[in-house]
Amino acid sequence: MGKYPVIDQSKEFIVGYTNIDNPLVPNDGYIIFGDHTREFKYVDFPFYTGADGTQILNCKNAEQDSLFVYYLCLSLNIPNTGYNRHLKYLKESAFAIPPTLDEQHRIASFFRSLDKQIQTQSQRVEKLKQLKTACLSRVIA
Repeated sequence: MGKYPVIDQSKEFIVGYTNIDNPLVPNDGYIIFGDHTREFKYVDFPFYTGADGTQILNCKNAEQDSLFVYYLCLSLNIPNTGYNRHLKYLKESAFAIPPTLDEQHRIASFFRSLDKQIQTQSQRVEKLKQLKTACLSRVIA
C-alpha cells in the first residue's frame, strides 16, 4: 500500500494508493466532481487524482466554506446524459449561500455530523448482516 490515496470520479471514495511524492494538499478542502459520473467527494487530506474526468474544485472566495459548498453540490440534480461531460451543468447551477462564514461552518458541521452517524449505523448494519450469515451457516451445517 502506498502513502497517498488516489481519488477519482468513481463511487468508491479511495480507489488506490501511490508512493509518488508531491500530492495535492488542500488548504480548506477540495470538492471532487466526476465529470462523467456526476459523483461528488470532499477531500481534506493529501491525495492524488486518477482517471480523466476527475474535476478538482475549490472555493477561491474566502467568504465560502468549501465543506458547505460540497453539501450544496450534493443537493443538485445534474441530469444524466450518459458517458458525457457534465461539468457544464454544474457551472450553470446557482446557490443560495448564507452571508456569514460562521453560519456556513455551522451548517456544514451539522451535515458532517449526520454523515458520521450514517456511517456508524451503516457499519453496524454490515456487522449484523455478517453475524446473521455466520449464524445461518452454523444452523445449516
